[in-house]
Amino acid sequence: LNLPYYPSQKDGDNHNDDETATTTAAITSLTAIDLSPEMLSRAKQKQNLLPKSISTSKVTFQVGDASQLPFESNTFDTVIDTFGLCVFEDPVLVLNEAYRVLKPNGLLLLAETDDSLPSRILGSARINDVSRTCRPDDNVLGLIQKVVRGSNGGFEIVQTETYAGGMFRRVVARKQ
Repeated sequence: LNLPYYPSQKDGDNHNDDETATTTAAITSLTAIDLSPEMLSRAKQKQNLLPKSISTSKVTFQVGDASQLPFESNTFDTVIDTFGLCVFEDPVLVLNEAYRVLKPNGLLLLAETDDSLPSRILGSARINDVSRTCRPDDNVLGLIQKVVRGSNGGFEIVQTETYAGGMFRRVVARKQ
Protein backbone atom coordinates (compact mmCIF):
# COMPACT_ATOMS: atom_id res chain seq x y z
CA LEU A 1 0.00 0.00 0.00
CA ASN A 2 1.28 3.43 -0.86
CA LEU A 3 -1.02 5.49 1.39
CA PRO A 4 1.77 6.47 3.81
CA TYR A 5 3.13 8.58 0.94
CA TYR A 6 -0.06 10.66 0.65
CA PRO A 7 -0.34 13.57 3.09
CA SER A 8 -3.02 13.59 5.76
CA GLN A 9 -5.65 16.30 6.11
CA LYS A 10 -5.27 18.91 8.85
CA ASP A 11 -8.19 19.22 11.25
CA GLY A 12 -10.97 21.28 9.74
CA ASP A 13 -9.65 21.17 6.17
CA ASN A 14 -11.86 20.04 3.32
CA HIS A 15 -11.91 20.29 -0.46
CA ASN A 16 -11.55 23.98 -1.26
CA ASP A 17 -9.88 26.20 -3.82
CA ASP A 18 -6.41 25.90 -2.26
CA GLU A 19 -4.58 23.54 -4.63
CA THR A 20 -2.56 21.89 -1.88
CA ALA A 21 -5.71 21.14 0.10
CA THR A 22 -7.07 19.10 -2.80
CA THR A 23 -4.37 16.50 -2.23
CA THR A 24 -4.83 16.25 1.52
CA ALA A 25 -8.32 14.84 1.96
CA ALA A 26 -8.65 12.87 5.22
CA ILE A 27 -8.95 9.14 4.82
CA THR A 28 -11.76 7.78 6.99
CA SER A 29 -12.23 4.49 5.15
CA LEU A 30 -10.40 2.63 2.43
CA THR A 31 -11.51 0.18 -0.25
CA ALA A 32 -8.73 -1.57 -2.14
CA ILE A 33 -9.47 -3.62 -5.25
CA ASP A 34 -7.37 -5.85 -7.45
CA LEU A 35 -8.06 -8.66 -9.88
CA SER A 36 -5.50 -10.77 -8.09
CA PRO A 37 -6.36 -12.30 -4.70
CA GLU A 38 -2.60 -12.76 -4.19
CA MET A 39 -1.99 -9.00 -4.57
CA LEU A 40 -4.79 -8.24 -2.12
CA SER A 41 -3.25 -10.69 0.33
CA ARG A 42 0.07 -8.88 0.04
CA ALA A 43 -1.69 -5.56 0.63
CA LYS A 44 -3.41 -6.95 3.74
CA GLN A 45 -0.02 -7.94 5.11
CA LYS A 46 1.05 -4.27 4.83
CA GLN A 47 -2.00 -2.86 6.61
CA ASN A 48 0.19 -1.86 9.54
CA LEU A 49 1.83 0.77 7.26
CA LEU A 50 -1.42 2.70 6.91
CA PRO A 51 -1.65 6.07 8.67
CA LYS A 52 -2.80 5.59 12.27
CA SER A 53 -5.88 7.72 11.50
CA ILE A 54 -7.33 4.81 9.47
CA SER A 55 -8.94 2.16 11.63
CA THR A 56 -8.33 -1.33 10.22
CA SER A 57 -12.06 -1.92 10.70
CA LYS A 58 -12.62 0.72 8.00
CA VAL A 59 -10.39 -1.05 5.45
CA THR A 60 -11.95 -3.37 2.87
CA PHE A 61 -10.05 -5.55 0.39
CA GLN A 62 -12.10 -6.74 -2.55
CA VAL A 63 -11.36 -8.70 -5.70
CA GLY A 64 -12.60 -6.60 -8.58
CA ASP A 65 -12.00 -5.39 -12.11
CA ALA A 66 -11.10 -1.70 -12.44
CA SER A 67 -12.86 -1.60 -15.81
CA GLN A 68 -16.13 -2.80 -14.20
CA LEU A 69 -16.06 -1.49 -10.66
CA PRO A 70 -18.54 -3.29 -8.36
CA PHE A 71 -19.75 -0.05 -6.75
CA GLU A 72 -22.69 2.29 -7.16
CA SER A 73 -22.18 5.59 -8.98
CA ASN A 74 -21.14 8.57 -6.82
CA THR A 75 -19.76 6.38 -4.01
CA PHE A 76 -16.22 7.62 -3.31
CA ASP A 77 -14.66 10.97 -2.40
CA THR A 78 -11.30 9.98 -3.90
CA VAL A 79 -9.96 7.35 -6.32
CA ILE A 80 -6.23 6.63 -6.32
CA ASP A 81 -4.29 4.73 -8.96
CA THR A 82 -0.53 4.36 -8.79
CA PHE A 83 1.30 2.97 -11.83
CA GLY A 84 -1.76 1.01 -12.89
CA LEU A 85 -3.05 2.70 -16.03
CA CYS A 86 -0.19 1.33 -18.11
CA VAL A 87 -1.24 -2.28 -17.42
CA PHE A 88 -4.96 -1.97 -18.10
CA GLU A 89 -6.07 -3.16 -21.52
CA ASP A 90 -8.31 -0.08 -21.87
CA PRO A 91 -7.11 2.69 -19.55
CA VAL A 92 -9.82 5.10 -20.76
CA LEU A 93 -12.50 2.60 -19.70
CA VAL A 94 -10.84 2.40 -16.28
CA LEU A 95 -10.79 6.21 -16.01
CA ASN A 96 -14.46 6.32 -17.02
CA GLU A 97 -15.22 3.89 -14.20
CA ALA A 98 -13.26 6.06 -11.76
CA TYR A 99 -15.32 9.04 -12.94
CA ARG A 100 -18.55 7.09 -12.48
CA VAL A 101 -17.84 6.01 -8.89
CA LEU A 102 -16.53 9.41 -7.78
CA LYS A 103 -18.92 11.76 -6.03
CA PRO A 104 -19.35 15.22 -7.59
CA ASN A 105 -16.17 17.23 -6.89
CA GLY A 106 -14.40 13.95 -5.99
CA LEU A 107 -10.68 13.67 -6.61
CA LEU A 108 -8.74 11.38 -8.92
CA LEU A 109 -5.12 11.00 -7.75
CA LEU A 110 -2.72 9.41 -10.20
CA ALA A 111 0.98 8.64 -10.23
CA GLU A 112 1.78 7.07 -13.58
CA THR A 113 4.44 6.57 -16.20
CA ASP A 114 4.02 9.16 -18.94
CA ASP A 115 5.05 9.65 -22.54
CA SER A 116 8.63 10.96 -22.61
CA LEU A 117 11.92 10.16 -24.26
CA PRO A 118 13.16 8.19 -21.21
CA SER A 119 9.95 6.17 -21.01
CA ARG A 120 10.09 5.33 -24.73
CA ILE A 121 13.71 4.20 -24.42
CA LEU A 122 13.05 2.15 -21.29
CA GLY A 123 9.83 0.77 -22.76
CA SER A 124 11.86 -1.09 -25.35
CA ALA A 125 14.09 -2.62 -22.66
CA ARG A 126 11.48 -4.33 -20.52
CA ILE A 127 13.35 -6.37 -17.97
CA ASN A 128 10.80 -8.26 -15.88
CA ASP A 129 7.24 -9.57 -15.97
CA VAL A 130 5.77 -6.33 -14.60
CA SER A 131 7.59 -4.06 -17.03
CA ARG A 132 6.66 -6.35 -19.94
CA THR A 133 2.96 -5.81 -19.24
CA CYS A 134 3.20 -2.03 -18.86
CA ARG A 135 2.95 0.56 -21.63
CA PRO A 136 5.25 3.22 -20.15
CA ASP A 137 4.63 5.71 -22.95
CA ASP A 138 0.92 6.41 -22.44
CA ASN A 139 0.05 10.11 -22.45
CA VAL A 140 -1.70 10.34 -19.07
CA LEU A 141 -3.25 13.79 -19.60
CA GLY A 142 -4.46 12.68 -23.05
CA LEU A 143 -6.10 9.63 -21.49
CA ILE A 144 -7.87 11.77 -18.89
CA GLN A 145 -9.16 14.09 -21.63
CA LYS A 146 -10.77 11.10 -23.37
CA VAL A 147 -12.98 10.34 -20.38
CA VAL A 148 -16.64 10.53 -21.32
CA ARG A 149 -17.87 13.89 -20.10
CA GLY A 150 -20.89 13.84 -17.85
CA SER A 151 -23.44 16.62 -17.88
CA ASN A 152 -21.10 18.57 -15.61
CA GLY A 153 -18.04 18.40 -17.84
CA GLY A 154 -15.72 15.53 -16.96
CA PHE A 155 -12.44 15.98 -15.05
CA GLU A 156 -10.72 19.26 -14.31
CA ILE A 157 -6.95 18.91 -13.96
CA VAL A 158 -6.21 20.66 -10.67
CA GLN A 159 -2.52 19.89 -10.44
CA THR A 160 0.05 17.98 -12.45
CA GLU A 161 3.80 17.64 -12.33
CA THR A 162 6.40 15.44 -13.95
CA TYR A 163 9.47 13.74 -12.53
CA ALA A 164 12.56 11.99 -13.91
CA GLY A 165 12.70 13.87 -17.18
CA GLY A 166 8.97 13.49 -17.75
CA MET A 167 8.95 9.73 -17.29
CA PHE A 168 6.56 9.93 -14.31
CA ARG A 169 3.54 12.17 -13.89
CA ARG A 170 1.49 12.98 -10.83
CA VAL A 171 -2.05 14.23 -11.46
CA VAL A 172 -4.79 15.59 -9.24
CA ALA A 173 -8.08 15.85 -11.13
CA ARG A 174 -11.53 16.81 -9.89
CA LYS A 175 -14.81 15.41 -11.14
CA GLN A 176 -16.94 18.29 -12.34
